[in-house]
Amino acid sequence: MSKYLPGIVFVTGSAVLIFQVAGIRFFAPFFGSGLTTTSSIIGVMLGALAVGYRYGGRLSDKLKSYQGFFRLIVVSGLLSLFLFSVHTYLLPLFAYSLSANVGVLLFSVTLFVAPSIFLGTISPYAVKLASLDSSKDSLGGSVGDMFFWSTMGSIAGSLATGFLLIPNFGVVQIMVSTSIALVLLGFLGLIGVKARIRPVEVLLAVLLFLISAIFIDSYFNRNSRYVFAKDGVYQRLAVLDTKIEGQGSVRVLFQDTNASSGVDMTDPSRPVFDYAKKWEEPFIMGGGNIKRVLVVGAGAYTIPYYINQKYPEVVVDVVDIEPGLRSIAENYFNLSFNENVVSHIQDARRFLVSTEDGYYDYVFLDAFSDKLSVPPHLMTVEFFQLVKSKMSDNGFLMANLIGSSNMDKNFLSIQFYTMTKVFVDGCLRQTSDEQVRQNHIYTSYGYGNLAGCMPVLTSKGVSFKDNYSPVEWWLTFEE
Repeated sequence: MSKYLPGIVFVTGSAVLIFQVAGIRFFAPFFGSGLTTTSSIIGVMLGALAVGYRYGGRLSDKLKSYQGFFRLIVVSGLLSLFLFSVHTYLLPLFAYSLSANVGVLLFSVTLFVAPSIFLGTISPYAVKLASLDSSKDSLGGSVGDMFFWSTMGSIAGSLATGFLLIPNFGVVQIMVSTSIALVLLGFLGLIGVKARIRPVEVLLAVLLFLISAIFIDSYFNRNSRYVFAKDGVYQRLAVLDTKIEGQGSVRVLFQDTNASSGVDMTDPSRPVFDYAKKWEEPFIMGGGNIKRVLVVGAGAYTIPYYINQKYPEVVVDVVDIEPGLRSIAENYFNLSFNENVVSHIQDARRFLVSTEDGYYDYVFLDAFSDKLSVPPHLMTVEFFQLVKSKMSDNGFLMANLIGSSNMDKNFLSIQFYTMTKVFVDGCLRQTSDEQVRQNHIYTSYGYGNLAGCMPVLTSKGVSFKDNYSPVEWWLTFEE
């Protein structure tokens, strides 16, 4: 049996990283997928694994049996399956009543600690079992082999989750399948060593499977209310028919926690969200001189659609890292475009680096509207300098920002100060008269201040740079 130990620790090591990477995506619709989510899951799982390493070694010294080894694998799989299925029910109930920072840390503990402790016991236990079949002179080699294969499994699990599993399967399917694979691995091992499996163990496993199945079935029934729902490469994507006060029935695209686009299906050319109603200002002020437009952040392609419908001769480049958004716009929002709307599935900075200087007459930035998923590298002075270099001399900039404008040194004031270091004539306008967290339109038209510009505080000199962009930290004060 010892010859199978490297393969077994490879699988369990792979499971750890699958849970870790997929877990970030599982939490994203509730807490975002930014720095705090990633740090919480990694920190909690590493702490739990450390506990497992410590006590797994001691347990192996006491038991010294393959039966105990494989039972630990079964328990790790059952715990991960049960706890994950329960959390598909608990998160929608309680996640939004907690701050993002507290919530993600709390649920990281309740979901990942127990399975990770048991998974942590596997490698030191495997070392002990391997040492029983080898001489003392080869003990170091046995230790090295076990940790080599466990680490290789973790690498494989990390890469497979990011490049294969998440792009092709749902997060729920990934977590459930990995848990079941652990249970099957453990039971096959018990059968292989002819261990006596007690009826109570089988009954307990069946009971946990049935309870988990009930919660998972409930999860899929709840998601049936969506017109479309799928895990994208970077975000959870969902399309929902809902009602918005003052708007009536609209169809909304959610990207994780963010309602990124809304369409009145009876009149798609009518902007639903207030910020989107400003899209035509540059065309009116530009007097027909706008020929090329860049839209960063696609959503459901509403801004490109508005431009294409009224100015079909204008070239519109749409840049977003999330594939499939144009297909969602066409198939679920019934939006159509001519050949002048061109999609680029690419990071905005990488796209701009390869773009000709002075190319765009109008740039619309809409990639940082969700407070839990703001891309930090698109919020820095260096990024805005890059954007400006790609704009024509009389080019127009418009950006959709979200924040509270009545706080000293808050996230919105830092955004404003950062952008104005590059676009010195920048103007920030609210989309509502209420002093609440809301959409704000930042514009730079080259005509000086416009009517309605807000006297935003200057953030006391704080600005975001590539070397210093703690966006997620500042967003915690927006809770």
